[in-house]
Amino acid sequence: MIRAIAPLGVPTWLNEGIAVMFEAEGSNWATRTLSASKGRIPLDRLAASFDNLSSDQARIAYAESADAARRLFDEVGGAGLVSMLEDIARGVPLEETFERRMLTPHSAFAATLR
Repeated sequence: MIRAIAPLGVPTWLNEGIAVMFEAEGSNWATRTLSASKGRIPLDRLAASFDNLSSDQARIAYAESADAARRLFDEVGGAGLVSMLEDIARGVPLEETFERRMLTPHSAFAATLR
């Protein structure tokens, strides 16, 4: 679905976060995983591939991504999320579409994550 809307340019955290969020127990798994771990990876480091992360870091990265995607979805809804993906597909930088659609800077959103 995401690739149909925005084939390129979607940060890995958003792509993977949406996928986990829509899994049957994805949001619950993310909450449990984050509650059980102390370490966090800054959201800007999760924009690129997770391939170079250790298995523990990857688990946290997927959980953080799901948590961020859920918060984003809760704020802007499905239509707002699709609009953000469409902006990204048109080449609008993430920071700009974030501010346009969420009325808050991307950095402020990232700072509020667990």
